[in-house]
Amino acid sequence: MWRDFLQEYRENSQDNAERFGYEVRLRTMLELLKTEYQQQSAEVELLSGLDSYLSSVLEPSRFIGSLEYRMLFQQANTGSCTVSYHHG
Repeated sequence: MWRDFLQEYRENSQDNAERFGYEVRLRTMLELLKTEYQQQSAEVELLSGLDSYLSSVLEPSRFIGSLEYRMLFQQANTGSCTVSYHHG
């Protein structure tokens, strides 16, 4: 689903901007579930590549989740909140 959204976003960002919040919510759930995996899988690598694309086209912003989630993501991302972006 995340891959499909990003492909549609690439093709027409204006038409898909309204879906961004919903899709990021789903992607956040995937990130939280990633901690359940003991090894790198093809899916985890795919998500990492998709996130890299997103990082290249969006501007970093403040983390909008609760402090608890911010701390979880900082731990998962070695001190950076890489899932915190805004589209403009």
